[in-house]
Amino acid sequence: MHELAALLLPLGGVFQTAPAPRPLDPPALVSLKSPQKGEPIAEFHGFLSSWERVDNGLPQPKILDRAVTLKVRIPGKPGEAALGRLEEMLGDLGVGISIYAICPHGSPLASDGSCEKLYFQVQTALSGKTKAFCASALSRHDALPFPVQQCAGPDPDDQTRLFGVTLHRIPFQKNAL
Repeated sequence: MHELAALLLPLGGVFQTAPAPRPLDPPALVSLKSPQKGEPIAEFHGFLSSWERVDNGLPQPKILDRAVTLKVRIPGKPGEAALGRLEEMLGDLGVGISIYAICPHGSPLASDGSCEKLYFQVQTALSGKTKAFCASALSRHDALPFPVQQCAGPDPDDQTRLFGVTLHRIPFQKNAL
């Protein structure tokens, strides 16, 4: 059980940062008009932090609070999907993030024409010193302003070591903003 708790421990607890900042306003779909098509866009703003964990111990930070932004077109009809993607290098750990905005088949449209059952699939792929693939399906309220997810893979030369990344909304260090 201790091993599971160490894996699930939020990285903020490991870094012993200042008290948590005030809660953010409730997440909402950021609707921007694209200059070319007039389509709504979801804009994700957050942070990536890499870490390493050895022998089921606590994760040790490597690179903290890399600010990232990703934009995804919002599909306008049931059965449509759109993709936004970004790639970052955190030292020798490659991080690829794909966010799909999905309006499922049969979803009713709201009075403003938006997809009522819109959701986001967040996929994180690690490359370089480890290989891993992690995914989650999130409502717009869980995905925005930025999805929170951890993804890790084993060191190919030492199975007791994990290399990972955390996607997070609030920086772990005070001076990251």
